[in-house]
Amino acid sequence: MSVLFEEMEIGSLRAKNRLVRAATYEALADDGGHMTPELTAIYEELADGGVGTIIVGYARVMRNEQPNPRMLGIYDDSFVPEFRALTDMAHAHGTAIVSQIVYGPPSQAHPRAVGRRQPEDRHRAGGGHGCRSA
Repeated sequence: MSVLFEEMEIGSLRAKNRLVRAATYEALADDGGHMTPELTAIYEELADGGVGTIIVGYARVMRNEQPNPRMLGIYDDSFVPEFRALTDMAHAHGTAIVSQIVYGPPSQAHPRAVGRRQPEDRHRAGGGHGCRSA
């Protein structure tokens, strides 16, 4: 049998197999960053299908720093119940679950972004990553 289906450990993370669903951006959260039934269904289908580890994608940690529309959030305690329910669902299927968190400036392409920077600010910021140089 292939090692793909063998249990594995990475530090304290234990997974039933080596099938890992990488973090992706589905644009299925609501406008506040909360999970929707459509997004939850994707994760449940993955867990039910036997994926060993799911990396939940792209959750912003600041309310006003939203690089892309309809991305997940985890910037206050209102998110705890839905992430707890997601974690419980994954664990019920024997699936490990990890969350990718992100901090980043709002996208220039996202017209509803709060605190938008001007294009010239990106060039002065040292490589366009939103960091001010000294």
